[in-house]
Amino acid sequence: MTTQLFPRQIVFLYAKLYLMDIGTLNPGISAESNTNIVCKSSDILLFSLLMHTVDNISEKLDGGLVHKFELPLREFEVLLKLEQISNNTANMGKLSHSLNLTTGGMTRLVDRLVSSGLVERVACPNDRRVVYVKLTNEGIDLLQAAKEEYYKEVKTNLTAKLNETEIEQLKSILKKLE
Repeated sequence: MTTQLFPRQIVFLYAKLYLMDIGTLNPGISAESNTNIVCKSSDILLFSLLMHTVDNISEKLDGGLVHKFELPLREFEVLLKLEQISNNTANMGKLSHSLNLTTGGMTRLVDRLVSSGLVERVACPNDRRVVYVKLTNEGIDLLQAAKEEYYKEVKTNLTAKLNETEIEQLKSILKKLE
């Protein structure tokens, strides 16, 4: 039986290896020739720390939403995105793109939300290939209740740990990376 590693797991594994002695990993390579490896490894380590932080915060947000509302973070994100669009309705293809999901992943996610009564599918009258997703009243009500928990978790796990200067610096850095 083989184990499949996903990209984040590979990055985390590489970063953990980096934290060990480079000479141990590459015994035949001198410290001088390791300079390039260390430089590249520090880039990977930075990326790994960023991903690890995002994953930790996301896990805490997800836990709070699932515990109180039985609403996973990914489903919450769909409801939130729909709320931000006029008429609470979005083209499924564009919605999947805006949430960085494959169309298959979006279909499965919307299936769950439809079965929960939080969204409904609406056919496009002009093009049978296009399907819209619309937030239901039940979805709007759940979203309003869940947003309070979401905002509390964001504050607890992110903004409360930083001062105003750090928050502005982080915003500036993240905007630069977009």
